[in-house]
Amino acid sequence: MAQWSSSAYTSSTVELPPGTDARMALEVLIAPIHFSAMLTREPADADYIVRPAGYVTRALGPTHD
Repeated sequence: MAQWSSSAYTSSTVELPPGTDARMALEVLIAPIHFSAMLTREPADADYIVRPAGYVTRALGPTHD
């Protein structure tokens, strides 16, 4: 697996709305890593690992009317 440093990415806190299905959010985050590691056996670079977090927070985050 590729080596990477989390210090290359900025840290921020995103609050998800009450009632968010935490288990589903975690499954969506873990699925691409699991797919890469277990099924394709291709290395996952840092961007591939971090990108789903952005998708999940935008999809589940607060809506702006």
